[in-house]
Amino acid sequence: HGVPMMVLKDVLFAFRQMVASIIKEGKDKKVFKSDIDEEALAAYLVASLDGVGMHFLLDEKSFDVENISKVFLRTLFDGMKV
Repeated sequence: HGVPMMVLKDVLFAFRQMVASIIKEGKDKKVFKSDIDEEALAAYLVASLDGVGMHFLLDEKSFDVENISKVFLRTLFDGMKV
């Protein structure tokens, strides 16, 4: 189980780095607030996606992942905008 866990760790790290890079680019272009910690927010977003996926898998019929995603993204981006 060591090798698959290491691969998963590397994939998640790369995904967090990609998300952090997008946030940093938005900060550099003055689209997002300058005081956002891109590394912390990226970690939170990636972990949140894991949680949404788990809830959807456990309760697909009553978990409206499309609506939850729309509300989450709208709230997130409204809070990040300059």
